[in-house]
Order: sequence, then structure tokens, then C-alpha cells
Amino acid sequence: MMKTLAVSILVGCMAITSSVNAANVLFLAGKHSHAKGQHDFHAGCDLLSETLKKSGFQTKVIYDKWPEASAFKGVDAVVIYCDGAKYHIILGHEKELQALSDSGIGIMCMHYAVEGNPGILNDTLLNVIGGYYLRGKSKNPTWTIKDMQIAKHPTGNGVKPFSMLDEWYYNLVFENAVPIMTGTPPRAKGKRHTLAWVYTSPKGTRGAGFTGGHYHKNWYNTNNSKLILNMIAWVAGAKIPADGIESVPTIPLDNETILEAAALGDSADLKKHIELGGDANTCDRQGWRPIHHAAAHNEIECAEILLKNGARVDFCTKSQRSALHYAAYRNFAPMVSLLLKNGASVDRCDNYGRTALHYAAKKNGAECVKLLLESGAKKDIKDYDGKTALDYAVEQENKKVAALLK
Repeated sequence: MMKTLAVSILVGCMAITSSVNAANVLFLAGKHSHAKGQHDFHAGCDLLSETLKKSGFQTKVIYDKWPEASAFKGVDAVVIYCDGAKYHIILGHEKELQALSDSGIGIMCMHYAVEGNPGILNDTLLNVIGGYYLRGKSKNPTWTIKDMQIAKHPTGNGVKPFSMLDEWYYNLVFENAVPIMTGTPPRAKGKRHTLAWVYTSPKGTRGAGFTGGHYHKNWYNTNNSKLILNMIAWVAGAKIPADGIESVPTIPLDNETILEAAALGDSADLKKHIELGGDANTCDRQGWRPIHHAAAHNEIECAEILLKNGARVDFCTKSQRSALHYAAYRNFAPMVSLLLKNGASVDRCDNYGRTALHYAAKKNGAECVKLLLESGAKKDIKDYDGKTALDYAVEQENKKVAALLK
């Protein structure tokens, strides 16, 4: 492959090394296939791509498909981050991937993308990156690596061993792969396994594989991202500085959990949690989710952020109360309005048989009652005590609310 920069031939191999600001990297990002913050291939490739640009790399991300041949023109490395096996982006394009490698373009696969299919796909992965995950032999538990070792190799420049929870694959099939990161899985009977590796093909082209990458938030671990960026740079034939490629910057958090950020109305920190892959629908032992906390505290901005990022408006706590119940109970009309506009079920009953209308009437929330009625709330639903919303309004001697409910 033609290079536009001066090149130097490395002693003992045919790999071409170019200066950092010349390497051209193409990312192939697969479809998001798991829960929020997991297998978020688009966001991961975008983040790594933008970080590499800060070090002078030219980068491009192509989503959800194998690109046209023209997309590979002038590319030094292709990074593939997608679902594997029968969902693999390169399935049906194995010969094209092999041809890219044969032409001198480096190939790197990350996480699920290291898993192929029996036959030509597995053979191609072995040829271009030096290894693959073999179903039935390889393992994919989620575990925290605690005894990481990083090899003395340019890809380890500036990287310090770290502890991190991920879905670390191990016991893969390798051929002439050079271990870069190793660790001991909990059920591996004390045996150390390769979790990241590099490879040089018989034709001198570089390849690499990384088994982590399940959780998007892990890219913000500076040592983890530095290792991966170093590996991409190495595969692209770029020179790696002694302190490594610039890492993805960390995002400091003010609250330990996304639940706390929502409860405290810390919208800025809530955005950080979501950017780090925080699940907008996570819950505590009582079933409380961020949207419940936002609704119960009338934190409109937090609720809007959560709903925009996939919060399910009708998820209930263990008491079967939705966010709408809490907003109505506390007479927060703006919150009731927001939740209704986002599809909240107006007649959902809690474990007392009460709807949001019952609570709005009980708490003398005339504006909330009006909003609920305008959204079709049924007036005649009786709770387990046999009372309607009107009964509660009468008990509270609130004529205005009672009039609305007659």
C-alpha cells in the first residue's frame, strides 16, 4: 500500500511504520444489540475515532454494514467493533477482508467481533488477526480482572495495569499471536489467559484483537483506552510515543449512582452518568428508578434527560407505583404534564388499587386532576377500599376538585 510519508522498515519484520499524524483509520461499527451502555458500538467507535483525531490521525466511522470498496482507499487500518458469529459485519465478505490484509491494511477486532463462525470466517480471522473466539471452547464470563499484566511492547507504552469489570473472553484459538494483556479468570483454575494480542501475518501485515469492550463506560478508563488506542496505532503502522497515544479523558462524577443524581436534581451529573453508559432504567431493591426520583422531587430537567435517553415512563416500583403516581401524589402539575405527554398510563393502579387521579384528588391537586382528566383518566375507578377519586375530594372538603370529578 502506498504511503504518503517517509517510512522505515522495522528490524525483523515487514511492517511499515508511519508518523502518528499520517495514519488513516476506518472504524466499522455494528448495530447496538444490548441494553443501554452495552455493545454500544456506534458510541464506542465515535469516541475512539474522535480521540485519535487529537493525536493527528485521520479517521472515519461507517455504521451497520460492510462498506463499498472505495471506503478502504488510503486506509492504513480497519477496526471492527460489532456483534460476531452469524451477526458479524464481515460475514460474506471474508475474501475482501483477507484481500485488505494481504494488501497491507492492518485489521483489529474488538469484543464480540473476535467471534467468528465455523469455516471461512474463523479461518479468515485467524489469518488476519491471529485468533478468534470458538464457541464451545472459549469462555465469555463477566468478571473483574485483578492481576493484569501488560507486555513490554509498543502497545503498552504509558499503560499501567488496571482492575476493571468487563465481559473478558478467554481460552481463544490463537496462531502466532503475541499476548499484550493477560489475566487470570476466576474459574480458570489459576491459569493466566490472553485477553488482548497483536499479530503479524506471513505477509507482514499487522493485526490485533481485544476481548473486552462490553461496557461503554470502560472506554473512559484512561489506561484501558490508552491500550486500545496504542493497539490501533500499532496496527495502522503509526509510531507510538513513549507515553502512549492520548487517552479518552475521564469524566468525573459528583454522585455515586445515576439514581442519586436524579434524586438530587443534578442534571449535569446525570448527563455524565448517561454519557458513561449509565442505564436510565436501573433500579434499587425497592424498584425505584431514576424517573421515579425525578418525578417525586419535581426535577423536570432530569426527567426530560431521562426520557430522552430511554427511560420507560410506566415502569413501577415494588408498590406498583409509576412516576405519574408520585408526581400526582406530591401535586407536581408540571411533572404530571410532562409524563402524560410522554405516554404515561393514566389509569395504572398501584398495590392499593389507586390511580394517579386518586392521589391528585386526595392531595387537593386541582391542576393535576384537570390534566389527568384531560388525558382520559377514568373517574369511576374504585381502589381496594372501595373509594373513587371523588370520594377522596369530598373527604378533603375540596369543592373545586370535587366539582371537576362530578
